[in-house]
Amino acid sequence: MTSILRNVREPLRPGAMFCCCSFRKICTQEQIRTGNQKKRSRKCIAVAGALLTGGCLYVTYEALSLRIGLTVHTNAVDSEKLKSYVYVYREPALPLARSGLTDLLKWHLQRLAHRLHEASAWLLQRPVEEVLVPTSHRELNLSPWILLKRCMSGEATQRQKAILELSAIHNWDAAQYRSVAQACDPATTIILARCKDVDRRFFLPPPRQQRDTRLDESLQAVLLNLPTGDVDPCVSRLTSLVLSDSSQTRTRSEAAHWTFVGEILPGQRPSTPVSEDQVESICVKVILQHSKLPRRCEQLVHLGVLDLLLRLIEQDGVGPQLQHNALRVVGNLAMQPHLHSTIVQSGWVRVLVERLQSGRVIDEALAARALANMDRETVREHYPDGVYLLHPQQITTLNTTGDVLFVHGLLGAAFKTWRLRDPEASVHLSGGKYRDVSQCWPKSWLGEDCPENRVLSVEYDTRLSDWFLECPADSCKRSLAYRSREMLAKLQVAGVGEKPIVWVTHSLGAEIAELRRDSAMLQELHKRFTELVRRHGIKVLSFGETQPTTLGMLRTLIVSTESADPGVGEFETVPVDHLNVCKPEGRHSPIYQRTLELICTSLAPQQATPSGGPDQL
Repeated sequence: MTSILRNVREPLRPGAMFCCCSFRKICTQEQIRTGNQKKRSRKCIAVAGALLTGGCLYVTYEALSLRIGLTVHTNAVDSEKLKSYVYVYREPALPLARSGLTDLLKWHLQRLAHRLHEASAWLLQRPVEEVLVPTSHRELNLSPWILLKRCMSGEATQRQKAILELSAIHNWDAAQYRSVAQACDPATTIILARCKDVDRRFFLPPPRQQRDTRLDESLQAVLLNLPTGDVDPCVSRLTSLVLSDSSQTRTRSEAAHWTFVGEILPGQRPSTPVSEDQVESICVKVILQHSKLPRRCEQLVHLGVLDLLLRLIEQDGVGPQLQHNALRVVGNLAMQPHLHSTIVQSGWVRVLVERLQSGRVIDEALAARALANMDRETVREHYPDGVYLLHPQQITTLNTTGDVLFVHGLLGAAFKTWRLRDPEASVHLSGGKYRDVSQCWPKSWLGEDCPENRVLSVEYDTRLSDWFLECPADSCKRSLAYRSREMLAKLQVAGVGEKPIVWVTHSLGAEIAELRRDSAMLQELHKRFTELVRRHGIKVLSFGETQPTTLGMLRTLIVSTESADPGVGEFETVPVDHLNVCKPEGRHSPIYQRTLELICTSLAPQQATPSGGPDQL
């Protein structure tokens, strides 16, 4: 081989040629094996490097995310100067120990699926929401911003559908709920609040306010800034009495002439000072009267009534009647569309959702009325003070075919009259109070047995005089004619009369009893009623009591069988007293079953015809 290298020009012999070729062949095979090993080594190094780099990036990303999540901003003073608020949720986040290993793994899988979903959208150069996803949003737990974008844009039907999907989410962490709550526009927030079983964390709590003054003094300051020249004379009189002495030496005798609750009769003048709670109660009742006037609502909001009412209901020991009056004020303010954003920003939506889910009938009805008045996308009607929506109280996809309207009698109310029967009912009509009950059968039963109908309950003034003799200007309001016209105007605003109606009423009690059987007024009313029934073929079902009612130490039959029978339609007697004739014992009670049968047959979809409009009420 050496000779070949020394003299390359010399011709090679055949043997040398063979030796050279063999040597080169052996060298080539060894080089190939060495090259393959190097390639495999480079591939392993590349894979390991990629994994190591990706792992480092992932750990760095998670560390930065954790750092950002745990960062506490210290610019609270600057935020207060800019009139912005830092919302701190009272309810803690769910600990991992409670969620369990299964839920934790599910959360990580959902997070991984969401990241793959975003990556596919980036690769396809298409919006995230347009990429086909095989599972639902509830199972995939997509980003809040994707659902929020669908809720705040698009056609009304699709928008409402997206809001319903959003309301069904209950497994987000607190930060996700807070992000949606801060980003929602008022209209979306209101519709979301009317969804069934919505999570309360979707709504911002009321911001913390400085409370430098006492609540009763702040309420008096509101009344002091309200004009009284163009309001009801009785309201002006009570306002002047409340503000006549703002010191703590104010005595009860100043309010003894004129009271809402009837605790003190005219002429009684004890020297006991008026308590702070009594001042708050009277002030809220005056504010309630002002809130019924549209021209006063904006002024009340400007004077800070929303914040003051929040302070009131957050106090310990506040009675239910005072809380109900506060909710009534908010419901009246909600009838003004230009105030909806202010009500949402004040934090009242969160409070209304809590009351709507409280399980207390009156609180639920008052909250449902306020939210329905603010919902201008799914609700066309307004509900004035005294008209309460019992069903449906949440947003629904069903179209109502008719209205079922409940009207109570003397000393009754929109809720207590229609509770379940009290087996030991012994209520004094002269001023006794009904015990607190939690059920209202029109709301509980009719909402399930005939969900396609709207159920309303009306409350009106049934006392002979709430203002007593110290307010003679109110004498005209004691007549049945005035109260009937007032009720009719409210029902027209609520849209009653546009669809078929079923009236469910209880006796007018003592007011009817004062009318003699040969009274010209009673005869005229009965004549017009029977003519109306026969002319329009109206179905009538009446129940009459057969047992005497306890009135203190006296037991008497308030409405006789002859007076209870209107002479038209069907009439049945039941072995109960006057107070329990409208209170069935249970769902299988003949009173309820016969009433339900009349409602279903009268408001059946195939028989539903317009009632002639509101003017024919």
